[in-house]
Amino acid sequence: MWKEHCLNMHGTLCSTAQTETISINLRLIDVEDRCIVEIQRCERWVALSYVWGNANKLVLTSDILGQYQEHGSIKPGVTSATIEDAITVTRILGERYLWVDSLCILQDSEADKELYIPLMGFIYGKALLTIICASGSSAEAGLPGIQVSSRKMQPLVFKTGTTTFMTTLDPEDTEGWSYTTSSAWCTRAWTLQERLFSKRALIFTPELIYWECQKATWREDSFWEVSSSPNFYQACWGDKSFWNHDRLATLWRSDEFNFVDLYRQLVSHYTQLHLSFNEDGLNAIAGIVNDLKRRSGYNFIWALPTPFLSAFLAWEDYSTYEDVIPGRHYRRTAQCNFPNETGISRRCHFPSWSWVGWT
Repeated sequence: MWKEHCLNMHGTLCSTAQTETISINLRLIDVEDRCIVEIQRCERWVALSYVWGNANKLVLTSDILGQYQEHGSIKPGVTSATIEDAITVTRILGERYLWVDSLCILQDSEADKELYIPLMGFIYGKALLTIICASGSSAEAGLPGIQVSSRKMQPLVFKTGTTTFMTTLDPEDTEGWSYTTSSAWCTRAWTLQERLFSKRALIFTPELIYWECQKATWREDSFWEVSSSPNFYQACWGDKSFWNHDRLATLWRSDEFNFVDLYRQLVSHYTQLHLSFNEDGLNAIAGIVNDLKRRSGYNFIWALPTPFLSAFLAWEDYSTYEDVIPGRHYRRTAQCNFPNETGISRRCHFPSWSWVGWT
């Protein structure tokens, strides 16, 4: 019902993605035939945003691509619990195609990664909606509520005569963001661009399922989708401490001065998020950088906008400063820390003069 309500009532704000149209063969999971397909002009798919963690399940590689393109090859139990549940949810939603990074990008092919990783803005921005697993710390967590006894709280449903009732209790604080900010998903670097580009999200938490789009926030045990309900602050996009669609759109169309300031803020937020592998430091933000490059016309080198290279070669921190260049330029020391102080380390895959070269 949420999907249809949004599609029918919210207009272009939710239905039009602010990303380019790209003619590429997009690999997708066909949830009906349970196999991987390649479609050049697919107009409708669901995307999954989740935490990989330490799950040791199927990932797509070159040697098994042909095998998993066969009808029925993705059998239950082959994939991780979260992906299997996402396949189920996609079918329940009446959709046929699901995009999942681990099964739609060849994990042993640098050429495949170089093609698709910069296109995260297209993949998540053009998706009909994004399924978000804001529960657990690995892909084996599953989507709470899909399998029996898979979440902490289940609504009590009972009947009186011909009327069906369900227990519900609206939260006292409708601006509470804890249902995503307390999750491992919210702390991961890869998921930043996934949520920024998604225009609709179906969010699975340990307790409840939420819907968020550009005009609404709804939850399964309540009635917020009625036309007279108030505007609730959005956990996925609305917390002022996080980057959101509005601020990203502002960055797209900003003048030079504001671009520098906003991009610094984006980098500051991104560098506080966690990566399992240091070599992913650039890839995990490549979709945002690629989109900024296309929209602004600015070239980037190692995630630094070249028109403002001198400004970005001097790192800054607004809480603690260390003067490393005479005058007004400072290198960040507080949260980033320094090698001989509290543990900043080099990402050897990247140049030392870029922020992406340090963690």
